[in-house]
Amino acid sequence: HFDSMEAVTPTNRHLLDADGRFPKITRVAVRILRTVIDMALVKHEKMHVVCAEGNHDLASSDGLTIALTIAYENEPRVTIDDSALPFYKYKFGKNLLGFHHGHTGRTASLPMLFAQMYRKDFGETEHTYIHTGHRHHVAEKDSMGTRLIQHATLAARDAYAARHGYLAARQAKAITYHSEFGEYETKVTTPEMVG
Repeated sequence: HFDSMEAVTPTNRHLLDADGRFPKITRVAVRILRTVIDMALVKHEKMHVVCAEGNHDLASSDGLTIALTIAYENEPRVTIDDSALPFYKYKFGKNLLGFHHGHTGRTASLPMLFAQMYRKDFGETEHTYIHTGHRHHVAEKDSMGTRLIQHATLAARDAYAARHGYLAARQAKAITYHSEFGEYETKVTTPEMVG
């Protein structure tokens, strides 16, 4: 939620509700991610992990990437995306999966940007999906042969969000892709469903 010893957003310095112990938060984040990866490895042969940079964690996302790269350096089934740019991609069969938090540029320009940045993969695949999350609400749009999927947030409203009237619904979405035919199953979970 914040990226330094101060509980503010890095770029606009919006005051945020947060635990004031940044090292403790970082340790918990690494442990949570390791637990999720380890649980997934029980079921799946391979894992590709993206710690996508966002507007609240410009530096911490790199720190998480480095920590996970070291933690799984001897695990051949896990790859960690260590791209220096905040535009991530993963090729899965005939699918090109793109990830960008959505905090830089316009979402509508992402299909052309990914096509230019990843020309070879874009040309070799039949289905392209780009996932974003910055705006905290659900939206889907097909544009230039690409499905743009904007995800909801899992974060509870803090004082800043409440004072500005941000009322985004909270949910996590798991999308399953078929290696040949693209998206074929979506499951949604809300905090109320698990707690």
